Amino acid sequence: MRLLRVKEIVEEKYHELSVYAREAAEGFADGVNYYMLTHPEETPVWAESVTPQQVVAWGKMVSLSRPLNRLFEDLRRGNITVSLPISIPREFFSNEWVVSGDRTADGYVMLQCDPHLPWFGMNSWYEIHLVSKDYNVIDATIWGVPGVILGHNDRIAWALTANNP
Repeated sequence: MRLLRVKEIVEEKYHELSVYAREAAEGFADGVNYYMLTHPEETPVWAESVTPQQVVAWGKMVSLSRPLNRLFEDLRRGNITVSLPISIPREFFSNEWVVSGDRTADGYVMLQCDPHLPWFGMNSWYEIHLVSKDYNVIDATIWGVPGVILGHNDRIAWALTANNP
């Protein structure tokens, strides 16, 4: 993070985020801090309060993790070459598909998503279920990301790809 100056760049550019993005980061940080305050028995002694800027910085690091891991592996092997045009390796692609309810036995639409992200490390997936007056959403998110990344409610489902367009 230091080498890439993620913290400094987020600090400089935080005010340029949309109000919605800032509110999401602030709400997430407030929730983490509240939980740590009210559950000290579950909070590691080294844990410090979380800032909204740290939430945004973590999101940036998550998005950089795959290309950086590939770069470091290539550096370790001595496989660094530069060629133009630059192409994205196939393992960086992901996929999703939808099957119409007209084509399923039970008549329900099916959504499948495979973002090609690992189930371990900094991109670990966690099941999440958010219920409030306005929301009832469930599915999965990555640790430290405010919100449901892949999910559904009683009306719609959504997914993402990790393609680096």
